[in-house]
Amino acid sequence: SFGGGLFFSPAFWVSPELYLAIEKFNPTIAPKLYFYAGGKESATMVVDMKKMTDLLDKKQNIQIRKVVSPLGQHNESYWRTEFADAWTWLYKD
Repeated sequence: SFGGGLFFSPAFWVSPELYLAIEKFNPTIAPKLYFYAGGKESATMVVDMKKMTDLLDKKQNIQIRKVVSPLGQHNESYWRTEFADAWTWLYKD
């Protein structure tokens, strides 16, 4: 298992059963999870990410950071501007 992860523009719509899997998920470690989405991506990107992070927020021992860039689009230039902060947060402490 992993101690953390960075999720940029996560495509939860591809596999809706992930929500059910997370509801059943009981972590044995305390992962740090960083989620980023842009407001100018697909119509459901931010909503889907919020749905997933809300489920994860109910779990114990998971550190989550959620970032939504209102003008963010689905491309590397937006991800690049967020990456340093995400990486620093993930490996802090």
